[in-house]
Amino acid sequence: MRKRQNSAYFHRMISICCLDTAYTELGTEVLVLWGEPGTRQKKIRTKVARYPYNNVLRNESTDVAALPKAQPLK
Repeated sequence: MRKRQNSAYFHRMISICCLDTAYTELGTEVLVLWGEPGTRQKKIRTKVARYPYNNVLRNESTDVAALPKAQPLK
């Protein structure tokens, strides 16, 4: 799976892909085949990073049960 999107905010192309777990340590250099099958493709050299353009804090420890309940619309 590959996903690409042009970021107007960062003025860059952002690509996300799935990797074999053997290559997922941060900083590992990998080659990603960029482009759809049947079209022109290119190998892109990159490094594994958590958030290459947006290093925000993760919220995986947030207890969603403690969030206030939404009020019904009237």
